[in-house]
Parts: sequence; structure tokens; C-alpha cells
Amino acid sequence: MFDSVCIFLISFAASFLCVATGGAGLIVTPSLILLGQVPQVAVATDMFGMLGSSSAAFRKFRALGMIRIGFAIRVAVVAMSGVLLGVHLMSVAKPDVLRLCVMIAMLLGTFLLLFKGNLGGSEVSGVSLPRRIFGYLLLFVSGLWGGSVGGGFLILATFALLLCFGRTLLYSAAVLTLLSFTVGVVATVSFTSRGLIDYELGVFVMLGKSLGAHFGVPFATMLDSRIIKWLFSIVTLVAALKLL
Repeated sequence: MFDSVCIFLISFAASFLCVATGGAGLIVTPSLILLGQVPQVAVATDMFGMLGSSSAAFRKFRALGMIRIGFAIRVAVVAMSGVLLGVHLMSVAKPDVLRLCVMIAMLLGTFLLLFKGNLGGSEVSGVSLPRRIFGYLLLFVSGLWGGSVGGGFLILATFALLLCFGRTLLYSAAVLTLLSFTVGVVATVSFTSRGLIDYELGVFVMLGKSLGAHFGVPFATMLDSRIIKWLFSIVTLVAALKLL
């Protein structure tokens, strides 16, 4: 029971703090390992719990009018096609090379985010068609990375929305909740078939993440865009270092 209460509180805090930036898994997965889970089970259980945070955040963002459902569906479909292809390519992928490429992309994206004016802080109108097409290509690549190697693909998807579609960080976080949920469903089905999810702890992870997202979304909307930008940059840098 002690482990269940601990992971509930950790999941709540991680989801509450990271609802606008992503990266809750950087906290929850290591916590599950510290509680005695093997890494594969920790990842699988955290992905199961992500169903709670993504669905709760989607409902709250939608209620606040921050999600254009048509665009969110297009983003999810494009990225998910990359995820599904990535799963099939997993056996032939060279993770070291891919990891290096993604790490470099994260670092470059963080540099642009911090030093390119209002990037991520305000909407950019009139984005050209070639730029949007390239954005969908980046979303597909981010899904390909997520399906073949793993963590960090939502950060790449966020950079696609920022750089190619001119969206804000908060809007990007809102749109990607639908993608997070669909990925969580696919991952849960896959991990369940392999018997890797600890449902006893997973229920507490899901409950904690759900409540964290429910209360975290209104809090995030009150934050200054510059604070969200720095928080997202910190999460990205931690993720890039983890890839080493």
C-alpha cells in the first residue's frame, strides 16, 4: 500500500507540473524503477497511466476552447502513421544513430526556442503551404522515432508545431494530448499482450496522472509564456542528456 500511495503522489505531481511541457515520464518511470519494477515494466506501466493524463488534459483543454479538433486529428493521424511504421522497423533500426540525431535535434530546437524572439510564445499567422507540409513530415518522423526507439517523440512533435505551424507551446501541448492518448492505447495493447503492465500500480499511476492533469491545465493557462518556455527547455535538455 505504501508503494501505491507513493506512486500516486509522484504521478499527480509529475502530471500537474508537466501538463504544459511534457516529460512526466522522466519522473514517473524512474520512480517505478526505484520502487522495484524492472525497466520494461516501469515503461509499460507509465504508458498505461498516460491514458489518464492525456484524456483528462484533452477534456480540460477542449473545455477551455484551446483545441481545434480537426487540426488535432490530422496531427494525431500523421504522427501515429509514423509510430506504426516505426514499430515494424524496430528490428532493423540503429538506435545509437537515431538517438544521436534526435539528441542533436532537441538541442537545436531548444536553442531556437530560447533565442528566437517570441517563438512558442505567440501565434504566427499566414504560415506557407510548403512550411506546413514540412511540419507534417516532421510529425511523421517524430512518430517514426517514437515507434522504433522510444521517448522524446512528443518533444519533436512539439518543435514541429512551433517551427512549422507557428503555434504556441500551450496550444501545442493541448493539441498533442490527442496524440498522447492514441499512442497510449497502442502501447497499452502491445504491452498487455506481452504481460509487461503492473496493473496494481498502474491504476494508481493513471489516477494520479488524471487528477494532476485535471488541476494542472487551469494552472498552466495562468502561467506567463516565458515561464512555460523555460520549463519546456529544461525538460528538453534533461531528455537530451538522458539519450546519452
